[in-house]
Amino acid sequence: MKNIFIWAFLLMPAMSYAHEEVAFGTGTVSDEVKVSETAQKNIGLETIKVKPEPFKNVISLPCVIKNPPENTSQIHTTYIGEVKKIFIRIGDKVTKGQPLFTLFSMKAVRDMTVVSPVDGIVSAQNVSIGQIVQMETTLAEISSPKYFIAEGYAYLSDDINHINIGDKAEIEVDGAHSKITGKVQSFMPIVDAVTKTKSVLVEFVSNDGHIFPNMHCSMDIIYGEDKDAVTIPEKAVLGEMGNYFVFLKEGKDDFHKTPVVLGRKSGSHVEILEGVHADEEVVVQGNYQLQYMNALPADDGHGH
Repeated sequence: MKNIFIWAFLLMPAMSYAHEEVAFGTGTVSDEVKVSETAQKNIGLETIKVKPEPFKNVISLPCVIKNPPENTSQIHTTYIGEVKKIFIRIGDKVTKGQPLFTLFSMKAVRDMTVVSPVDGIVSAQNVSIGQIVQMETTLAEISSPKYFIAEGYAYLSDDINHINIGDKAEIEVDGAHSKITGKVQSFMPIVDAVTKTKSVLVEFVSNDGHIFPNMHCSMDIIYGEDKDAVTIPEKAVLGEMGNYFVFLKEGKDDFHKTPVVLGRKSGSHVEILEGVHADEEVVVQGNYQLQYMNALPADDGHGH
């Protein structure tokens, strides 16, 4: 009995010390967090008020800009000759009748000029100076300057079975200043044996003048019916493996950790099935730091 009392006495300081470590540690997130206004500013804390909004089902895919075959003219030669001069490069805008090449005709024994049959953009240039070209060789391709196709690549994890012809799509081209609206022209649910992807073709019109074939892009395909749902920015959600939570603001400096059940994703927003309701205020910026501030007193303005 005496030995037990001695061991208990020796362990008391260690137990007290361990308790202090839990109180001030960063491994546990409190359900209730109190943070002063100064500390909120220091961590850049921002909130939004939640409200039901029409939810859009969205599939996001990488894509590449291509030319519609029906709006592309192939430039051929009808004789054997040598390429003497080239007046164009890929991406150049050309007008009908503009010189494209000078060829030396071996049959006519003289230089001959090949001109553009249409207005458009040079989308392909297939020859070089000194090259001997045969009859019907495709020298170049001239495409429409405003009609394009964006070919999206859906991987095995992307469910495109819900997409229909005519569905709206928003396309963001690398280097472009704004998103372009188009519609689904066709899709091929068969998986390509080489790339392991399925193609979705979206047609669109652009008068931007800076869109060219082979540019990389991304597309959001919007499908299904819009229904009101509680959605918040995805960055407001913390946690992993189904254990997700957000911080709700419940006063001037009071924040509450609230478990949530996630639903569908739409762009940068996610549907909340349980845990958050309309008119509640959710933290969207500074929430990562907030989860480690449970040991700070309300009047601490340093945000450490």
